[in-house]
Amino acid sequence: MSLKKCFRHCFCCQKRLYFMFVALTSLVLVSFYMMVNNEKTLRSTNVPPWIKRLSLIENIENKNYSSSLDQLDTWISPDGLFSPKCNLSEVTEALRNAKIHGVELLKLQTSYKWQIILEGGHRAVYKPMLLPKVKRPEACNVGCEHPEYEVAAFTVNRLLDLNNMPLTTGRKVIWSIDIAPVASQDLLDSVNITEDGDVCFEWTCLHKTFSTRFCFDNGEILGSLVYWLERPVKTFKSKHHNSYYHDYHPYSPNKIFRSKLPGDQSFCKEFRDKPPYTDDKWFLHVIDMAVVDYFMNNFDQKHTYIAGDDGQPYANIMLDFGHSFCQAKDILLGAAVYQCCKIRNQTYEALVRLSGSLRTKFEELTAGDPLFPILLDVQFSEMEQRFKQLMTLIKFCFLFHGMEDVIMD
Repeated sequence: MSLKKCFRHCFCCQKRLYFMFVALTSLVLVSFYMMVNNEKTLRSTNVPPWIKRLSLIENIENKNYSSSLDQLDTWISPDGLFSPKCNLSEVTEALRNAKIHGVELLKLQTSYKWQIILEGGHRAVYKPMLLPKVKRPEACNVGCEHPEYEVAAFTVNRLLDLNNMPLTTGRKVIWSIDIAPVASQDLLDSVNITEDGDVCFEWTCLHKTFSTRFCFDNGEILGSLVYWLERPVKTFKSKHHNSYYHDYHPYSPNKIFRSKLPGDQSFCKEFRDKPPYTDDKWFLHVIDMAVVDYFMNNFDQKHTYIAGDDGQPYANIMLDFGHSFCQAKDILLGAAVYQCCKIRNQTYEALVRLSGSLRTKFEELTAGDPLFPILLDVQFSEMEQRFKQLMTLIKFCFLFHGMEDVIMD
């Protein structure tokens, strides 16, 4: 065979080998594709519940929620933390589902809570549900908090168009999947896992007045998640003989009851003449807080605000409603309303819109929350009763002072 024919023969062999390799590779790829599809079909028809749950978590992790949460800081203005035009459903979904990157105990607190680091570095405060909903607080502002009341207060705040509470939602977490892999050592050390797989914690309150142990079945934990504002948060201070209560605003029920402040019109004028309440903006915030406290039967209200770049008060915010719906009932909760006989026009219009539809609108806003139903029937009944009482107080103010003098812009 000549050299030329030899080269031609080798070239033809190489071509045949190449086409055989391509055909064989294609056959392998097609077989693998069919096998994967058949496996997916089998998985979709007969999947154990725990596998489904892991698949759901995997899908959630693949979605980036950080950009949604980034919006929250840009929404803050002197008028509130967000406006009715903001897409709260998007950021609420993000807060419920964003991947957790870190968890640690929040110490120096009077109630049990965690600080959670979400994807993108966003922070939030998580309050596990330690007590069943059927057990109502016997006293005010003591003992374990109820996370569902945080969600309830946030909903009331929205219904009143105040929009000055940090985004709050219920969230379910699984200890072994969401928390344990990223938990701080002190949190891990406080946990005891039983033979049945229950996750138990022991906690002593800040003032060491009581200790408690609580367990979660199979490590499944429900609680409230409150977005952590990455801004300086401060409290207006007021002079008082007991320094502990100087954090409470002048009409805070906790302060009124304990210090026996005057219960007549003169007290309204007295505090109205002192900064920052000489400014209508901050004065009306006290009235708004009294309205929300009256709805929630809340005794732990402080006048908290976000400081601006210059350190001065920028925007009013409301926090901490975990001790609401306590047994004590007192009209002093609405003292700022009926003593000052002033109310913001926007707040009054929102109250009018809620007349006869408070529960319906409340449940519409909370229908998708993991803690739903947020309130018990008895709590709804009490809230509706307090709503009627509040409207009666405002009508008396209209009667004695005239609507034009009572309503403020």
